[in-house]
This record gives sequence, structure tokens and C-alpha cells, in this order.
Amino acid sequence: MPTALPRLLTAVLLALLLVVPAAHARTAKVPKDFFGMAADGPLVEVKGLMSPELRLMRRAGVSSIRSAISWKVVQPYQTTAEIPIGQAPRFRDVQGTPTDWSSVDRLVTGAARQRMPILPVIVDAPDWAETTPGDFIHPPKDFDAYARFVGAVVRRYGPAGEFWREQPALPRLKLREWQVWNEPNGPFYWRDGTIRQYVAMLRKARAAIKAADPKAKVVLAGLFDFSPPVLASIYRAGARNLFDVVAIHPFTKKVSNVIFTLEQARKVMRRYGDGRKPMYVTETTWNSSKGKIKEEYGFETTEKGQAKLLTEAFTAYAANRKRLRLERVYWYSWMTYENARGDFPFSFAGLRRFRESGVQSKPSYRAFRGITSRLLP
Repeated sequence: MPTALPRLLTAVLLALLLVVPAAHARTAKVPKDFFGMAADGPLVEVKGLMSPELRLMRRAGVSSIRSAISWKVVQPYQTTAEIPIGQAPRFRDVQGTPTDWSSVDRLVTGAARQRMPILPVIVDAPDWAETTPGDFIHPPKDFDAYARFVGAVVRRYGPAGEFWREQPALPRLKLREWQVWNEPNGPFYWRDGTIRQYVAMLRKARAAIKAADPKAKVVLAGLFDFSPPVLASIYRAGARNLFDVVAIHPFTKKVSNVIFTLEQARKVMRRYGDGRKPMYVTETTWNSSKGKIKEEYGFETTEKGQAKLLTEAFTAYAANRKRLRLERVYWYSWMTYENARGDFPFSFAGLRRFRESGVQSKPSYRAFRGITSRLLP
């Protein structure tokens, strides 16, 4: 017996070593690239914030960021003659249009240094290319011009892009996913436009993306609110072969309605023979603006409520991701100004708030850290 005991203990320990990884695998409910985050507002606008905040995102479990590439910012002038005196050195000629890549270069440089993949959403026509210049974002008046810009973006920042040749010391991000516009059914990004117009623009943009990178993936614009009927209209307009990923923005008060929206979107996809195509939630949020401002969209809450809903929502996303073929979810947003930019509910959507005295974490930040530590491998 004494001589057999060490052999028995060794066998038990070996068995435990084999069992522990399997148990851990059962608790790893989502893949490592499941948690995404919107990166906008002060994160990209305030000097010195990007690098430390991206590092913090990594530690919090964020695997990729979604950020806008503004056509209006990159190509504000149609001709070189319009460029104000003294600003010409910032621009280079891209297919006949003066182009200033500096804002996008800063974003991509910061993300590359932290090895943080980006889902760019290419949006916002400059005044010279917009149907109705003004405060709201209208459809471009020339879809060919938008497609040329999209193609230029892919040629600069795609896997073989000129940006990487100019910056050989940077870690190279494999930017192969491109989201064509944002919320064509919402009140802010496609004012006075139709779904058929969006599909017509998507067709031209996809051709430009694939010409620049045949292996690129085209992500449909995120569809706002309860959007399955809009998704059906996109299919009826002939868009089935124009995108590789469906994107949904299921803004609603209850988490159960979020999942219901995704279920109905998946039913629409199956109805049009697209049941195997993946789905992203490229924006999900609850704004912690309740009691702070007058304007409401119907899903405002308190800071504690935001943290609670975030936990419930990501738990539900994880539980339903396989049957819905839900591959990624982006919270909107990492950092917001918290009313410094006017009475707008989404300015209270951040997990962290910007103050001149310093950045502060909200309860939702701690909730996000908790959910990623529980659900990631």
C-alpha cells in the first residue's frame, strides 16, 4: 500500500490536469474577437488620449474598434483652387481630388501601435459632394465620387496599402473589413435618402472595395432601431450579393427586444437565402442621460442602469450568438463628453467620461470588465 500511494496520487494529479482545461473551455463562452468598441469623440479628438486608452481597452477585453473615416474631413475641397492659403502642404492629389489623410493616419497609427484591429465605417460626404449641404448628413449626390473615395481608402490602408509602405516600422494591421455608410434608415446619416439609393451606392462602393482588395469583406451599414423590415427592403432592392456581413443597431429599452430584433433580422436573412451570412451588432448602447438632459430617445437610463443593462445585454448576446450567427458586438461608445457638446443623449453613452481634469470611469466600465473576464477564454 505505501508504495502504491504515490502512483495513485500521480494518476489523480494527471487526471486533474487533463480536466481543468476542459472545464475552462466550457466557461469560455465567446471567441476572443467578440467584444468590439466604438472609438470616437474625445478618444480621437483630444491629443494624447488614444494610446493610453487603447491600452486600457486591450486590458478590458476589447478586441477591435469601430471608427469613422469622414469623407468630409479627408476631402473637404473638390479642387486645389479652393484650398485656403497656407493649407496646401497638407493635401496630396488622389485621382484629381485634394486629399488630407492626416486624421486617418493618426487613427491607424495609434491602433497599429497597440495592435488593435479597426472596422472603419466610411461616411459623411463633403459639402461639394452632398445633395443638401448643412448640419445633417445627406446622401452623396454622386455615388461614383463616394466609390472613388472608398477605393482610395482601401488602397491606402488595406493589406497592401501605401500607408504601410510609408510606415514600415509600424506593426501592420490587416484591415480587410469596410463598413459602407451608417444607418441609412435613421434620422442622422441618410436624411431625405431612400433605401434604393443606398443600395445603388453600396453596389458602386463594393465594386471599388473589391477592385482594391479582392479578399476584403463589405459590411452593410448598421441598421437603426427595429430594422428587419428595412433589411427586407434592402434584399428586395437586389443587395444580397453586395455585402458579406449584416450589421444591426438594435437600440431599444429592453434587452429582450434587442434579441427579438436580431431574431427577426435572421429570419429575413433566411427568407432571402442568406441564412449562413454572419451578423455584427456594430452599435449597442444605453445612454446614462436619464434626469440629466431633456431630450430622450426612449432607452435612456441612469449610470447604474447602464451598467446593469450592459451586463444583461452581453450575457444575452453570448447566449444567443451561435444560433443567430452573431460574430461580433460593438458597444457605443468607449468615451464621451457627457454633455460638453450639447443636449444629446448619445453624449452619455460612454463607459468613460472625458473631463478637462481627467478621464473618469463609470459603473458601466466596471461592468464591461466584469462581463469580459467572465465570458472570454
